[in-house]
Amino acid sequence: MPNRPGRTGPAYGGLGPPTLPRYRTPPRAVSALAAEAGPEQFTEVTWRQGSKGR
Repeated sequence: MPNRPGRTGPAYGGLGPPTLPRYRTPPRAVSALAAEAGPEQFTEVTWRQGSKGR
């Protein structure tokens, strides 16, 4: 099987439920990812209330 980026996990030992996959890097906040991408990667969106009168 080719090396898959992202998740990895220990080999299954056969007893109990299989282990969950682990990510190679710790989780990062969405705000940090957005700051890294830069403002040119975003589009301003306007939002309005629904049209069903709720």
